[in-house]
Amino acid sequence: MKKALVALLVAVPLLAFAAGGKAFALSNGVLNTFFRTTALSAPANTYGGLFSVCPTTGNTGTELNGNGYTRTSAVAKGDASWTYTAATYIGAATIKNTNALSFPAVTSNAWSVACFGIWDAATTGNLLVW
Repeated sequence: MKKALVALLVAVPLLAFAAGGKAFALSNGVLNTFFRTTALSAPANTYGGLFSVCPTTGNTGTELNGNGYTRTSAVAKGDASWTYTAATYIGAATIKNTNALSFPAVTSNAWSVACFGIWDAATTGNLLVW
């Protein structure tokens, strides 16, 4: 009975952590780091991507493509333009990039952008947050 209760208590945060704009790749990496022997390694850089259909916890949404679209390189980790505010009992932790991220100009038909995401690679890779 004790093993089943522990398994249930550990499984519940996975569902809660995966929701709210964190992709499964990031959520799984954090859980594996804390509860197993697989370490989460930080990406060398992060990349901004645009979506016509926003991701959910169950899918990666629909990223734009064509018309000159490419992901943009976000600010490198450790750069002073990242501003972190720690969580408190009344507010969540936040991190902000004070630099603008620029995307290429549209080459033909206009894009319809619904949301923005952060990836760990310039192409393919893992969606981390949106």
